[in-house]
Amino acid sequence: MFTHDDFLDVLRRHLAPRKGKAADKIPPIKGRTFLTEREIKKALTHGGQHLTIPRDAIVSPLAQDWLALKGVRIIRSS
Repeated sequence: MFTHDDFLDVLRRHLAPRKGKAADKIPPIKGRTFLTEREIKKALTHGGQHLTIPRDAIVSPLAQDWLALKGVRIIRSS
């Protein structure tokens, strides 16, 4: 089944610059890292209760809602 996340992967591959693995990295926004719900889900291990992210990272509102729903605590690294 072709899911919404699959569609986003295809779209991202076609719109991203073709520079090897650089398109798979989290995109910086004005010197900060922007984390979406999908990226948070990929980074979190199954059953994980905390996630360490960069201190200046921006977490999308949808990702914040999902983390709160799952009871996952965010730890900002220094």
